[in-house]
Amino acid sequence: MVLVSIQEGEGLHGADAESAAGEPHPGGQRPGQHAGELVLPPSPEGIPVTQFARSPYLVGFETHGQRFVLLTVHIKYGDTPKERLPELQAFARHIAAELRDKASADAGHEETNLIVLGDFNIDKRGDNPLFQALIATGLVVPAALSGLKTTYGTEPKFYDHIAWFMGDLNLAYTGRAGVIDFSGAVYQELTLRSMSYRVSDHFPLWTEFSTDASEEQLAKALDLEPAAPEPLSTVPD
Repeated sequence: MVLVSIQEGEGLHGADAESAAGEPHPGGQRPGQHAGELVLPPSPEGIPVTQFARSPYLVGFETHGQRFVLLTVHIKYGDTPKERLPELQAFARHIAAELRDKASADAGHEETNLIVLGDFNIDKRGDNPLFQALIATGLVVPAALSGLKTTYGTEPKFYDHIAWFMGDLNLAYTGRAGVIDFSGAVYQELTLRSMSYRVSDHFPLWTEFSTDASEEQLAKALDLEPAAPEPLSTVPD
């Protein structure tokens, strides 16, 4: 595993790297080649720019031959929704240019399978400027999560998201995703507000990806197109 703190920019292409050996985890999942935080580069004139209020962190994993990176972010809440917009815009632009585009140019990069998740403090979706800023550079929130509130309360809030660049993801998304609403399931003797201080006022989100590549491998062995819908359907019984 390589632990890296990278600041991109002119003459800065990967600095302060520290490596450490790691054994594969018992379940077949092990850390990948990337771990670190996102740091925004200075302006073209070399002037430092405002950094994220809370540094986004990323870690790479590998399981059953599939590699992917999880990138977690917590956008600052601010006094008004308008104050969240600059961070959302900077985040979306930076990961599109520095992670997605560079990974597309170099097939050996692990960031090709980049999954973004966290608290974006976006209260509404649709034409909300905050949500539009998140998806402006190509990030896609799966449809299965589009109508699910991520906090407890009477008014739906959609602060939390899981998203990825759909055309660049090599993982097989199964179409299954959801939210774990634990209100009423834990600390049942407490009010929801009191429970939130013990656990959280946000619900965990989840998505499912398949790591079973047996059909793809068999299609290749039979000289079929593995990317075709149901590639084995043409094989006689």
